Formats: sequence, C-alpha cells, structure tokens
Amino acid sequence: MQALLPRVLQLSLSVSDSVRTAALTVAAPAVRMGLVSPLAAAPHIVALTADENDTVAAAARKLAAAVHK
Repeated sequence: MQALLPRVLQLSLSVSDSVRTAALTVAAPAVRMGLVSPLAAAPHIVALTADENDTVAAAARKLAAAVHK
C-alpha cells in the first residue's frame, strides 16, 4: 500500500467528486491501520477538509481527527 499511496493521494486532488471520494475511501483505512505514514497523507487530508463536497470534507475531517489522536 505504501507504494501506491502517492498515486492515491494524487487522485484525492482530482476535479471529480467521485474520484476524490474513492481516493479517500482507499486512503483512510490504510492511514487508520498504520499501513502508511500519516505524515505522508496529512497535507492531502487537510486539503480535503475544505472540499466543496460535504461528504468528502466530513470524511476528511473525521480522518484528520483520528490521525491527530
């Protein structure tokens, strides 16, 4: 998963809502389970907290709060 993380994070900045949602859906469990470094994903997670899509923004805020603990 660590090898795929850069591509998944790149997709998290897509203009497509569905692609951003899918990227967050893939990245979130990997970050929560410690399969990838939270520091590598942090800038993208923070960016997604301000997403125009409320569902993506809420999921990103939830993940950011989980990582912050």
